[in-house]
Amino acid sequence: MPVENVKADQRDEYVRLVVRELKCGKLRLVSKAHGLGGVFGVAKANGRQRKIWNGSALSGLAAEPPRPYRLASPSSFLDVEIQPGERLFFSKRDASTFFDSLRVPEQLRTWFGQPPVTVEELLDAGLSFEHILDYKDGEDSLALNSVLFPVHTVWPMGFSWSSAVAQNTTVATCVAAGIDEGAIISPDYPLPSSYDEVCFVATDDTILMHKTLGQGSDTLSKLDKAFDERGIIRNTSKDVTLQESVTALGCDLSNDPATAEPSLDKILRTVARTLDVLHRGKASPRALHSLLGVWEWFSLLQRTFFSIFDDVYSFVRRVPEHCVEQLPDNVMNELLVTLLLAPLLAVSLDREPLHMLVATDAAPEHGFGISTCSCDAKTAMEVCRLAERRGDYVRLAAAPGDPTEVARLGSPHRLPQTQLDFKTVMSAKAKWTAHSGVLEAHAYLLALRWLARQPKKHHRKIPFLIDAKAVIGAAAKGRSSARALRTILRAAASLCLASDLLPRLVYIPSESNPADKPSRGLRNRPSRRPVRKSGGKTRARQSLLRSLDRLVEAENIIKRWM
Repeated sequence: MPVENVKADQRDEYVRLVVRELKCGKLRLVSKAHGLGGVFGVAKANGRQRKIWNGSALSGLAAEPPRPYRLASPSSFLDVEIQPGERLFFSKRDASTFFDSLRVPEQLRTWFGQPPVTVEELLDAGLSFEHILDYKDGEDSLALNSVLFPVHTVWPMGFSWSSAVAQNTTVATCVAAGIDEGAIISPDYPLPSSYDEVCFVATDDTILMHKTLGQGSDTLSKLDKAFDERGIIRNTSKDVTLQESVTALGCDLSNDPATAEPSLDKILRTVARTLDVLHRGKASPRALHSLLGVWEWFSLLQRTFFSIFDDVYSFVRRVPEHCVEQLPDNVMNELLVTLLLAPLLAVSLDREPLHMLVATDAAPEHGFGISTCSCDAKTAMEVCRLAERRGDYVRLAAAPGDPTEVARLGSPHRLPQTQLDFKTVMSAKAKWTAHSGVLEAHAYLLALRWLARQPKKHHRKIPFLIDAKAVIGAAAKGRSSARALRTILRAAASLCLASDLLPRLVYIPSESNPADKPSRGLRNRPSRRPVRKSGGKTRARQSLLRSLDRLVEAENIIKRWM
């Protein structure tokens, strides 16, 4: 790898940094390095700087790292099942200078080299010759002009594998503390069967959500002990223990009611930056990309916000990225809409699943179908848990006359309902032609409109059964690059935000979809009731006639008396 030189005016500062890191054990010195990368600083919130090793070249040569294991994000908070009024306790543990405690295997150190320094430079920076020998690996002799390469003894921030190593280490520490691995919530893994205590891990942050003080106190005691046993230094100033609110992953979590919303400090800074951009009407692609990234992180609480962004993505991809440009009107509009809707980023964590399965489908030869079936809380919860889990899908219980099931990849989950249990709430003919994916998305939109018209169904998680994976993916992501789908998703977003609905979409194969027949014009009609010989109106009329007869009879009696 080519040597990445340090600028002459920064050379002395770089050597002093090397000396400090040699003294604290983060670096060693070698005569030959296999991999090299420069270093640069990134500003921290407290005004200090964080050193980053430029490992882009080595990352390009290395194998692609795995996804960080059970990595949490703000969307993970939406998976928690909380009853309205249920009390929660929040805890948090933060590892201090976490990457500095993650040791690189000795045989890999030479791949994480920095720009070289000379023995003379190290002596001028205050090291003695004996110290240099202590910090050096190898037995070769040294002279004043000898060139030495500082190499990392810990996983450097800036290498593609470092985050995965850090995440796995934190998860392993939680498991060693007795936390059930299945209770560590992540979008990529099945959800736990119990939510009495759940955990969220994001590299060096560990967040716990407890429902009882006793269990929470016991878990925290074991977790603190596991940190100490593994040499992980805790940042005790950031510890949160069994409180009713916490700031974690850039979000404020609170009780009564259970709510997650963007951190007040961060959202205020983000709003101020957005107002500044809207006022100036100019920005560089790089600067706007940075601002957009914060809004995207907050949008993980309300994925429907992603449907707002379109032209802004095109702008942030422009080159050169540092050149300040006039923002197009569409980009300004998207930023303004995001800003105006920002109060709706706060989400309730106590939304219960609607006790109804909603199936949608569309067929080009006819139109749209929506079928629903009442279900118990357990079934509704089970379907909602499967949402956005790769490979999971549902099938209905078999009934006479059902189409033959076609084998599918993934893990099937059999529901107790049959297609006969579903009733058709819509079987409408399409008034226009479109791609099948667009029609499927429109059927989903029609179902949302039907639900939004009924206030009793607001503030709920909605278990949807859909047989179009493209629609499930786009709705779960919140947006689509296809204009036709994006327009539908924006309409769906407005309904979800206005009705406080959280759609949970699960794949159901076409042959099992109870909305398939209604989408082809065949309604599932309930059995006919027997016709009564005497309806309510007939009985009322007969009663009225008897009353009139009595009045006439009374009149005749009065006349005879007179």
